[in-house]
Amino acid sequence: MAICIGDEGVIAKFLASLRLLQALPPACVQKVADRIEVLTFRPQEVLAKEGTPSRGLYILHSGQVRVVQAPNHVGSTDHTALVLSVGDHFGGQGSCATDFSKQHLHSADVVAVTEVTVLLLPNEHCHLLSEDSSHVVQPEGEKQALIARILHLDRLEADFFQGVTIPEGNLYPRLFGGQLLGQGLWAACQSVDASLGVHSLHSYFLLPGDPNVPIIYRVDHIRDGKSFATRHVVAIQKGRNIFSLHASFQRAEEGLEHQYPMPAAPSIETVPTWEELQEEYYNDPRVSKEARERFKRRRKRPIAIDMKFCEAIDRVEPQARPPRQLIWWRARGNLGSDPALHQATAAYASDFSFLETALLPHGFLIPDRRLVVASLDHSMWFHRPFRADDWLLYQVESPRSSGSRGFCLGRMYTRSGELVVSTAQEGLIRLDPSVRVKGALSSDVEKDPALFPSKVKEKDDGVEPSKPLRSRL
Repeated sequence: MAICIGDEGVIAKFLASLRLLQALPPACVQKVADRIEVLTFRPQEVLAKEGTPSRGLYILHSGQVRVVQAPNHVGSTDHTALVLSVGDHFGGQGSCATDFSKQHLHSADVVAVTEVTVLLLPNEHCHLLSEDSSHVVQPEGEKQALIARILHLDRLEADFFQGVTIPEGNLYPRLFGGQLLGQGLWAACQSVDASLGVHSLHSYFLLPGDPNVPIIYRVDHIRDGKSFATRHVVAIQKGRNIFSLHASFQRAEEGLEHQYPMPAAPSIETVPTWEELQEEYYNDPRVSKEARERFKRRRKRPIAIDMKFCEAIDRVEPQARPPRQLIWWRARGNLGSDPALHQATAAYASDFSFLETALLPHGFLIPDRRLVVASLDHSMWFHRPFRADDWLLYQVESPRSSGSRGFCLGRMYTRSGELVVSTAQEGLIRLDPSVRVKGALSSDVEKDPALFPSKVKEKDDGVEPSKPLRSRL
C-alpha cells in the first residue's frame, strides 16, 4: 500500500547516497525523487511474482526481501534464494534501458522477509536514471569517454547485468580479458553501498569469450559485514561460465602506511604515443604487405586507453631483452567522480601488454602465430584512490615462466609517485611443437646475465637499500 514520507527531502537524500544515482547531478536526483511512490509490505507479503509485468524500479528503503529464482535444471527442486536489503533494487526495465515500449516481466518471486518500505520509480520515469545510456555524467559539451561505453552494463533484474562488446571495443577475434575484468568489477560495484570501496579482486578466465555474443553477469552476495563485503561475479555466454571474479570491499579507514618508491621513468612528454608507434610500424619497410593491410584496418579504430611505452621495442624483429616494462597510461575522456568507474577502468587497462612481458626474454611478442597465449587468472589490489583519466605509470615484470605458463607482477603509480594499484597474472604460453624442436626455447635463456643478471641493481626495481621505504602513520 502507498504511504507518504513527511519530509520530501528525505527521499532525495537517500537516493543520492545510492551508487545507482550517485553520478547524477542533484537536480536530476530531485526529479527522480519527485516521481517516487512509497510502498510498504508486511513480512511474507509478495512484492513481485515471476512472469508478471514490473511496475518499475523497486528500491529498498528499509527491511529485507528474498528473491527466489526458479530451479536451473528441469526436474530440480533447488530454488536459489537471494536476500536484498537497504539500498538494493530490482525490477524496472533496467536503469539504462533504451526501449521503454517493451514490457518487462519479473524473472523471480520477491517476498518480504521483514516489514519493508520500498521506493518505486514507475516505468515511464526510469529514463531519468540514464542519460545517453551512461551512469557517468560528462561535463557540458564533452563527449562520453569511450571506456565508459565499453564497460557499460544494463541491469536485467536484481543482481543480473548484461554487457556487450561495442564495435569500437572489439580488439581481438576473442573477447578481450580486460573487458571481462572491467565489466565484472563494475557489476560487483553496483551491488554494494557507495560507502564501500573495492580493495582487491581475484579472477579466473575459464573459457574463451565471443565478442559477438552478449555477456550475462550474475552477482552473488557472499558476505556483508560492518567493515567488509564480498561479492562473487560469474560471466556467462551461451549458458556457460566463461569468467569468475571475487571482489572484496571495505569501508575507508586510516592505518599504518608504507610503499615502494616509484621507479625512475621518462617524462610523459618525451615518450611517443601509441599512434606514433603505429605509424612507425606501418612505414617500416620490413613489414609485409599482408601485415600492412591488417594494420591499416586496425589503425582507424578509436582508442579508449592512451598508452606510452617508455622503452622502445622492435615489433618487426624483436630481440631478447629483460622481462620488464614501464608504461604510462590513462583513459581518454572525462570519467566523472565515481571511484568505481576509475577502478574498473584500471582493471580493463591492466590486461594490456601484461602477459607479453613474459615473452620478452625469449624474443617473442603478441601476436605471434607460433604461440598460443591466453590469460589464466588475474588479481588486483587497490591501495589508494586515483583517477584513471590522469596518467599512471605501470611497472610490469615477469620473475618466472615455466610449465607453459608465464607469471607477471605489476604496480601502478600516480604522477606524484603514490603506489595506488598492484597486479598479478599467470597466463598460458604454449609454443608450437615445430618451433620447440628447433630449439627456439632454450634453458640457456635463464643463464644469460644480460637478461637475468645474478645480482640485479636494487634501483632498477625501485628500491635502494640506503633509502628507507616511504611511510607515515
